Amino acid sequence: MFGEFAPKLAEVTDDVLFEDVWNRVELGARDRSLITVAVLTAGGNTDQLRFHLSRAIENGVSQEELIEAITHVTFYAGWPRGMSAMCVAKELLVGPLCCLAEELSTRWCRDERAARPLRCVPCASLQPMWRGG
Repeated sequence: MFGEFAPKLAEVTDDVLFEDVWNRVELGARDRSLITVAVLTAGGNTDQLRFHLSRAIENGVSQEELIEAITHVTFYAGWPRGMSAMCVAKELLVGPLCCLAEELSTRWCRDERAARPLRCVPCASLQPMWRGG
């Protein structure tokens, strides 16, 4: 991903995190995936969450379990973080949710802090879509 830019970080990520920590026998990969999804959701780290949701599926976590884990964490970590994580999960598991075209931006909240113009979190006027859409 960024090995040429930050080679040491890439090295320790591969060698320590993924080769050592993820392979320790005290906890299986499936459980590690659920824990990682929960921690990333709680921290609001949706960029990392995308990778780890896919990894969780590969490690045997079901879609229903991921949805339930994110729902559970939402009540402890905060509604905005949980809703953002659920958006990432839905996008990954079901298909694109975010509007990417600038002309559709009136339907979606703007992300004022980032370079990307739109977020997955729906505007308050669209909240009912979470129940039916």
